[in-house]
Amino acid sequence: MTTNEVIEFARNAFVKLGYKLADFHLNGAPTRVEGPSDLKNIGHIPYCRVVWESLKSDTDTDEIRLKSYQVRFEIDMQRKQIVGMSLIGRDFWRSAPKIDVVPELESDYRKSIQGKMFIRTNAAIIRSVERTTNTPVAMPP
Repeated sequence: MTTNEVIEFARNAFVKLGYKLADFHLNGAPTRVEGPSDLKNIGHIPYCRVVWESLKSDTDTDEIRLKSYQVRFEIDMQRKQIVGMSLIGRDFWRSAPKIDVVPELESDYRKSIQGKMFIRTNAAIIRSVERTTNTPVAMPP
């Protein structure tokens, strides 16, 4: 993969999460691209980190600071897989999904299992017969 393919791969993954590229400026160039690396002792490392960040300045108001964000993708270029992802910022927060489940009360649960908690078996009787007669008892299938 080339770095351009990595950037496009990260954008496609971001869209699959349900976000719009324009809302977080992912339709533009990334703020930072790190990798792949070529080291003398190790060789080529096919790993890339792509980061988009909101621009910060010393004159930002509190409201602007609350709108800041960072989107980071870490991609294994050889396997073509995302190995790490980070979405930081309040704009990524979503409301909790609605769950339509009515919990069962403990008293109702106890009533439903009463008498069914222990199942008697004849395993102890068979073991005592095996011990006294020194012959194994065939168990039904």
